[in-house]
This record gives sequence, C-alpha cells and structure tokens, in this order.
Amino acid sequence: MKKCAYILILIAAIAFASCNGGATSSTGNSSNDNFVTKKIHTVCLLDSSDEKSPKYETNISVELLEADDKERENKINSTIVNAVFGYDDLSFDAAADSFIANAHAEYADLLPEYLNEKQINENPSWFNFSHIIKTHIEHGRKDVINYVIDNEYYTGGAHPNSAYTIINFDAETGEEIRLEDIFKDDYEEYLCNRLTDALAEKLGARSRKEIQEKGYLTFNDIFPTENFIIKDDSILFCYNLYEIAPRAAGTTTLGFTYEELSIILK
Repeated sequence: MKKCAYILILIAAIAFASCNGGATSSTGNSSNDNFVTKKIHTVCLLDSSDEKSPKYETNISVELLEADDKERENKINSTIVNAVFGYDDLSFDAAADSFIANAHAEYADLLPEYLNEKQINENPSWFNFSHIIKTHIEHGRKDVINYVIDNEYYTGGAHPNSAYTIINFDAETGEEIRLEDIFKDDYEEYLCNRLTDALAEKLGARSRKEIQEKGYLTFNDIFPTENFIIKDDSILFCYNLYEIAPRAAGTTTLGFTYEELSIILK
C-alpha cells in the first residue's frame, strides 16, 4: 500500500477586501461576503518500502466564496472547483479527493521505471514530482471579481511548468463573464489585429517577420484569450507560456483602454 500523507486545513474566513496582498475591492453585494481559503497538502511516496523514495507532493490553496446569497455562492464556487480540478457538479472536497487520487494513481505507474533506473542511478531525483495550486483575487473593477488560479507543476523533464487561469465573475449575479459578453458579434478579427499591433509595439517590431524573429507567433497566430482581467479603465489579455511564445519569453500581457476597444464593445 502506497504511503500517502493527506492533510486538509480549513483556514478562518478572509474578507474579500483583504485579498491580493491587501488590495481593496468590493463585490458590490453584502458586506458579509467573504472568501475563505481551503488548503490541502499531500505527500505520496513512489516506493512505499523506502522512506527516502522520490515523492509526489501537492500543495493546494483555493479561495472559495461565503455569501448570504447561497445561489450566487454556489454558482461562483462551482465554477472555481471546475476550473481548478476539472470536475463538474462536485463539492470542493470531493473534487480534490478525485483529483489527488488520479494524480497518485498515475504516479504509481512510474514505479517499475523508477526501480529500473535506481539500479543505474542511486538517487534519480527527477522522479520527485510536485504540484502547487494557488488562487487570489486580482484588483479590478468593483462590480467584477477577477479570480486568478496559478498552477505550478513539475512532472519530470528539464524544468517545472506554470499556467494561469483567469475567471471574471459578475459580482452581483455570480455569472462568469466571457469575451462574448463584453464584445459585439464578429469582434475576433478586429481584436486579433489590435493584439498583433500591441505585441509588435511591445517588442519593438515593425512586421510579423520581426515578431517571429523575436520568438513570438512562430507556430500559431495570436488569438483572443479568455484569460483576461477587467480593470477600472482597461482590459488586460494574459498569455501563458508557449501560447504565443517559447518558455524563455515568459508570460505576455497586452492591455487596451476601453476607448481603444470602443468600436467592438457592447
């Protein structure tokens, strides 16, 4: 039986206004709205017979809404749980259990490979896996909840990877805000052109060829990402590693004022 330590910690409620390093914000709803943080820490040994065995360590810290309006609370939290764990219609605890169980089962499949490798290398450290999931509320418009999920994971290979998922909630209704809710029909072509122009300006490039020479858009075109943040006076589009550039370029953020996008805004 694999030795897996499983610790679940529920921290006291944290006021919405205190999230994101103290940045003030408001849901535009009841003052009793709070985000509480649920933390999970797991450690699973690859070889249960060896306490020095490589391990899979998971650290999860997810903020969930507690509100007087339970319908809105459930709507927001269900969207968060699905975005974090990939499960519909499950509670946080049930989704976390399934997510971790599946990760540990896949990790266990590496045991034969590890035992073979161990005969050659006394301590093949690349079998140490880790997964960190953190969330926070990004400061933006007071009628919008900008929810950010940060995934950092290492599953062998040359280096760890990371990805951000951004969800924008209507603070009043709890509905997720998508690009189609902000922009008019057929906005894609215009927005793609503006994004390409903004990228070129950011890079100091004068053409698509020069953009590609700097490592961007070499394998795919730019696209209107749903990873965006609604600010008081602007919209920021955030691209993860590899989406429009190689890992070395890092994440890319392109922003526009509402005035700059007025032609396609609803």
